Amino acid sequence: MFSSTDTLLMHRACALARRGEGLVEPNPMVGAVVSSADGKVLGEGWHEHFGSAHAEVHALAIAGQAARNGTLYVTLEPCCHTGKTPPCTMAILSAGIRRVVVAATDPFPAVAGQGISILQKAGLQVDVGLLQDEAVRLTAPFRMVVTAKRPWMIAKWAMTLDGHLVLPKPENGGSGTSQQHEWISSGTSRAVVHDLRRRADAIVIGIQTAVADDPLLTARPAGPRPLIRVVLDRHARLSLSSRLVQTAQEFPLLIAVGPDASEGRLEQLQDKGCEIWRSPTAQSSHMLLELVQELSLIHI
Repeated sequence: MFSSTDTLLMHRACALARRGEGLVEPNPMVGAVVSSADGKVLGEGWHEHFGSAHAEVHALAIAGQAARNGTLYVTLEPCCHTGKTPPCTMAILSAGIRRVVVAATDPFPAVAGQGISILQKAGLQVDVGLLQDEAVRLTAPFRMVVTAKRPWMIAKWAMTLDGHLVLPKPENGGSGTSQQHEWISSGTSRAVVHDLRRRADAIVIGIQTAVADDPLLTARPAGPRPLIRVVLDRHARLSLSSRLVQTAQEFPLLIAVGPDASEGRLEQLQDKGCEIWRSPTAQSSHMLLELVQELSLIHI
């Protein structure tokens, strides 16, 4: 069903889609390529920003009249409903595209196969499934929100091969002589961490980490959207002099507390610019589950 040219151009569409990472959420990353019958690229596009035109529209606009009777390669099924932008199916039909190659279907209920059906009923050849696994990985966070109603989460920790989360200090038989030497993460891995932060909406730690490390939890350099820093702190123990609290006016800080947290302490934290989220349970594991649900309601 698919030629080597098809595969090459869909790989290009996937690469284009990644340019929207960190900019389009909670929408999915999508890329598109328009080609002539002989495989010549006529237009390219990707979803650039949340609320902006979709990938197909950008690619078709660049191709212009040359798109007629051409092929459109797109990493996600074209939408067929009006949201922040008009339906992409309408743009495809208006452009006179003859064939559409779709990497993966869209799980969003307003689309979910209907975009493909509309194009097929209009007489277009629609081929589905080229580089499907790669396209599904590209849209994994979006699919999690749509299908499971919760945010996409990444678990991150640094650990030695023998199970240490912190390198032992000299008095305990280790080689650490300074804070830098006690780090397990290398400069390269820390750069990866900051890249993850730039693409995330929120970063969550427990109070023990906050007390032990006194971190900033910022992305350096900053990402395209504000990163919400979250601390699970049942008893509101976070120090007012911590770097997290001291920078709460500049960088958003949400402190998740339990029912027994001191009201006076919470007022002090709020005066420093912290936002407080109260959980009805005192169990940290339950607090985390409730917090994830809360964050999903605000599309994080």
